[in-house]
Amino acid sequence: MGFVISLDQTTPADASRVGGKAYNCALLKQRGFPVPEGAAVVAEGMGSAAALADLDTWLSKLPPDVLLAIRSSAADEDSAGHSFAGIHESGLNVPRHRVPEAVRACWSSVQSARALAYRRAVGVSTEGVRAGVLVQVMVQPVVAGVAFTVDPVTGACEELVISASWGLGEALVSGLVEPDEFHVRKSDGAVVRQHIGGKRYCVLAEQGVSRLVETREDEQAKPSLSDEQVRELAGLLVRLEQHFGAPQDIEWAHDGRQFWILQSRPVTTALPRPAPEIEWTRANVREVLPDLPSPQTLVFCINLLNNAFERFYGRLLAPESELGPVARVFFGRVYFNLTRLLSIGARVNTPPAVLLRAMGHPERIRLEDEVVTPASPAQRLRVLPDALRLLWWQLALPWLFRRELAYLRRMAAELEHTIPSAVHLSEAGVWSLVARWQAGSDRTLQFVLAMGGVALYEMIMQSICRRVGFAYERLGPPLLAAGEKSVSAQQAFDLLALARSARSEARAREFFLRVPASFEGWREQLRGTAFLERFDDYLGKYGHRGKSESDWALPR
Repeated sequence: MGFVISLDQTTPADASRVGGKAYNCALLKQRGFPVPEGAAVVAEGMGSAAALADLDTWLSKLPPDVLLAIRSSAADEDSAGHSFAGIHESGLNVPRHRVPEAVRACWSSVQSARALAYRRAVGVSTEGVRAGVLVQVMVQPVVAGVAFTVDPVTGACEELVISASWGLGEALVSGLVEPDEFHVRKSDGAVVRQHIGGKRYCVLAEQGVSRLVETREDEQAKPSLSDEQVRELAGLLVRLEQHFGAPQDIEWAHDGRQFWILQSRPVTTALPRPAPEIEWTRANVREVLPDLPSPQTLVFCINLLNNAFERFYGRLLAPESELGPVARVFFGRVYFNLTRLLSIGARVNTPPAVLLRAMGHPERIRLEDEVVTPASPAQRLRVLPDALRLLWWQLALPWLFRRELAYLRRMAAELEHTIPSAVHLSEAGVWSLVARWQAGSDRTLQFVLAMGGVALYEMIMQSICRRVGFAYERLGPPLLAAGEKSVSAQQAFDLLALARSARSEARAREFFLRVPASFEGWREQLRGTAFLERFDDYLGKYGHRGKSESDWALPR
């Protein structure tokens, strides 16, 4: 029987040959855990008639009417990073004469398109895939299910979770029945909480074979496991976890006399850890995107914001692994991660109130927001290079802005030249143009962020005003009004000038008094007017302005 090794005779040297599932079962069986009798067809026997002959020799030692479970067992099948549960073919309640057919089906499924796609998705090799096959005597369960030795939702290590249903566990994992669920404290086996799965259960078929025949209403809907059975199973599960030294995902069954362990593998999902309280805000972004934007615009904005903030602030931002991204979408709208943005102030000894005012925070600023949360010396040292870089940005802003404006004018001219003929571009050509524009937008947004640095000057001025007893409100607005012109304000003034132009010109005035809602044919009707000339100058200077101007999916 060179191609078949019984579970009782499997050694550590056979681990790669029999595969992870069979080797785990062999280890447990040899250490006294209740594992059904079985054997493994080794991986090098895959597709071999000789392997089936060796298996037939092993089967001849079992009762002729025995029913068997046939499952794949590859060396890389189950690990802490992935699980092939449901990917490969399995056979349950297989009579002896149909074992070769079931084994061949198992072999074929290992190289199926579905299995290979999953391997590629989880980064497991698809070259020369071979697998062993685990053949075990079939347990005829009254109750069966799965269990986790940690809570897979909360990550609580002091509890284990048992899911159970009447009959075969296959009905449970296939979603055909709603299971009973027991949360059990490991220390004493006490049920912390439980949920009894409605009124559906599997009916046992005749002749001792358990399968899903039908579901029916049960007035009592009694638990599938008694309190005593829950404690017994919990004790067995805790022993299993201690044996492997890591959280386990376990398949089990009870045949009316005892519990059986059918499989034990590492928990494959990353255990959650308590998430920090994160505050999200629509401040500032609600003016830019007041309505629900198109999906493409959402994707662009989220990528733009996250890339620009990460590049501009660097280590001044708390790590994304701790607090999440700078921007996210909730219910179709963009939100800023206020908690992470406030981490910038903590690293440069700036009170949260400075950033909150700069963002236009809509809620009341509390007294505690005016207090600096000092950073540790180690944090200050770590962020020093980024702090010096941003200081250089502030000193070089006039020169940097002139250079960026020149770039933007070149980009605008290129787009103005290209877009009318874009209908003739290939998809790759269009996307190349968009990609260049996105990259430029990423860079340009950093200049917008640099303007946020003026909040530091404001903070210094406020501090000076407090020291000399002068109200900052009397000083700040006049200084701002006397400084550089605000584009946002100037475009409003120019819009008022356009309105005056329209009133003073008869054709333009008549058009706006009787214009239809659609503005259809407006350019033809206003052709030759002084207003149209001034309006084109306005568009050339400011571009399209409107309530949802940042969403390019909306018609202009």
